Amino acid sequence: MTSFRKLLIVVLCSGALAGLALFAMQHIAVVPLIEAAERYEHEDHHAAEWKPAEGWERTSWTALTSVLTGIGFAAVLFGFLAMTGREV
Repeated sequence: MTSFRKLLIVVLCSGALAGLALFAMQHIAVVPLIEAAERYEHEDHHAAEWKPAEGWERTSWTALTSVLTGIGFAAVLFGFLAMTGREV
């Protein structure tokens, strides 16, 4: 297995795990605050913008973006490590 393939596997696995951990923390700590703040909003916005539906759809999009963010940060971190010649 080439070193690039090993690096890619490490980036995807560690980034996905970090993203899932971030999502879990957000779901426990941040989402209740956001929902409480949304209850206090009194303006009705009737714009034709797309937004995810409450419940499963909103949660799944949040999880997906958290995982992709984790993978992106892992790619930057491990890319710098690979460029400096350090072992992972």
